[in-house]
Amino acid sequence: MNDPNTHYPPQNSDDSDPDIIGLRKTILKNLNHEIRTPLTSILGFSEILSDLLKDTEYYGIVTKIFDAGSRLQNTLNSLIILSELENLSANVPQKRFNVCEETKQMVDQFKNIAERKKLLLVFYAKEPCFCIGSPRLFGQIVENLLDNAIKFTPQGTVKVEISPVTEDNLEWILISFKDTGIGIADEHKSLIFQEFRQVSEGDRRNYEGFGIGLNICKNLIDIMGGKLSLKSSQGKGSTFNVLLPMVSAAEDIRIEEFHIVSHHYGRPMLLHKFNGTDGELPLLLLVEDNSTNVELITLYLKGICNVVHAFDGYSAIKLASENRFDIVLMDINLGIGINGIETLQSLRNINGYSEVPMIAITGYTDSEDEINLLAKGFSSYLPKPFDKAGLFLTIKENLFD
Repeated sequence: MNDPNTHYPPQNSDDSDPDIIGLRKTILKNLNHEIRTPLTSILGFSEILSDLLKDTEYYGIVTKIFDAGSRLQNTLNSLIILSELENLSANVPQKRFNVCEETKQMVDQFKNIAERKKLLLVFYAKEPCFCIGSPRLFGQIVENLLDNAIKFTPQGTVKVEISPVTEDNLEWILISFKDTGIGIADEHKSLIFQEFRQVSEGDRRNYEGFGIGLNICKNLIDIMGGKLSLKSSQGKGSTFNVLLPMVSAAEDIRIEEFHIVSHHYGRPMLLHKFNGTDGELPLLLLVEDNSTNVELITLYLKGICNVVHAFDGYSAIKLASENRFDIVLMDINLGIGINGIETLQSLRNINGYSEVPMIAITGYTDSEDEINLLAKGFSSYLPKPFDKAGLFLTIKENLFD
C-alpha cells in the first residue's frame, strides 16, 4: 500500500525549474513525433482503401479505422497546442491568408463523417476574406468547432458561413458554425469553455472527447485578436460565432513585428511538366527513413510526380548531385547519420539547388519547430500526418503559385 504521507511528485520538486521544463518539453516533442509517424500510415492507407472498397462490405470497417485514427490525431493536436498556449502568441509564424479557402478545406475533410451520420453539411462564403495569423492554428479552431457541431448533432444540418461585418467601426470576418443539435442549457454555457470539462462527465459521459477543444478555440481566437461567442438553447441547436480582424487582399502588409524568419524561394523553370505522361511529370526527391511512409507517399503521388527515394541524407546528397530534381520532400528525423536540416543545407550548396523548393515533412509539429525549419531554409512545412489533398496542395503551391 502507498504511504499516504508520500507526495508525488516529491515536495521539493519545482515545476518552474528550467531543467524540469526542458525535460517535459523534450518528452512531449518525442511523444508527438512517435505517434504522428505511424498515424501517417494508418490514416493514409485507410484513406486509400476507403476509395478502393467504397462499394464493398469492407467499407464500414475501413472507415472505422480512419475515424479512430482521426480521433487520436485530434486529441494529440489539442494536447500539443494546450502545452504551447502560454507562449504561443510570441512564437507563431504569421502570414496573410484567405479564411474562406482554409475553412473550405477543413469542411471538405468532414464531409464523409457528416454523410455517415446522415447530416447535411453546408458551407457558404459571400466573398474572399483575409486575415493575419497562422493558417495551421486557424485550422485547429475550425476543426474543433466543426467536430463539436457534428458530434452533438444527431440529425439535421451543420452550416458554416463566412461574411464580412462591421462592428465598432472596425472590419471583421464573421465565421458562423450553426447546428441543429442538442443545444446547451444556460447553466452550462460557462462550463464548456473550461479545460477538461464537458456537460456530460464521469459515469454520465455520453460523448467522445477530452473536453479541451472549446477552451483551446477561445485561447487561439484571443491570440489572433478575435472574439468567440455562443448562442444556444437546449434542444434547439447552437451557433458559435468567431470574429477575426479583416485585412485587405490588396493591401501591402508588413508583418515584421511578428519576428518571422522564413525563406521564399523563386519558382525555378521546371524540367518536367506537372501533368502529362510519366516522363513529363515533375521529378521529386523523397528523403524518408520510414519505408511504410515511403510506400504511402509514392502511392499518393502516382500520376502527379515521379518519385525517387533516399533513405538517408548521404544518399539524398548523392542523388541530387547526379540528377536535377524539381522539388524535395524531406523528413527531419532520418535516424543514423545526418538529419533533414543538415541534408537540406548540403543540398542548397549543390549547383542548381539554391532555389529548388524543399518541403519539411515531419512529426515535430509545435510552433517552434515550424519557425526553426523555415528559418533553416525550408520552403514549406507540412506536419504529419497529412492526407493526399494536403500533400498535393503543398507541392502545387511550391511549384507554381
